[in-house]
Amino acid sequence: MQKPIGDLAQGLLTAVILGTLLTIGSTSLLPGQARLTGLLFCAEPYTDPVVVRDETARAINFTLYCTGERGERHEIGWLRPSLTLGAAYAALIGAAIPFVRRRRSRSG
Repeated sequence: MQKPIGDLAQGLLTAVILGTLLTIGSTSLLPGQARLTGLLFCAEPYTDPVVVRDETARAINFTLYCTGERGERHEIGWLRPSLTLGAAYAALIGAAIPFVRRRRSRSG
């Protein structure tokens, strides 16, 4: 039987790893989801979040900008929105882990 601290650490590690993988995969498929983080990063007068795709010969980058009414913009970048999405996914996965474990222990 594992110790409660070991279970907690294992659950957190699982949530972080799965959250990271889910962030990378889902952002590749749906980069517009970074607009959801605009609620956290966009402040007056730049209240409209926009995700811009920059494509070069070697890479594709996605950048979150907060724009104002007159087209002015403030660059947020890629890192903060991605970390925020990763933390949200990890929190959701972490919250689901105890339910999955209970279900497995009942059936097995």
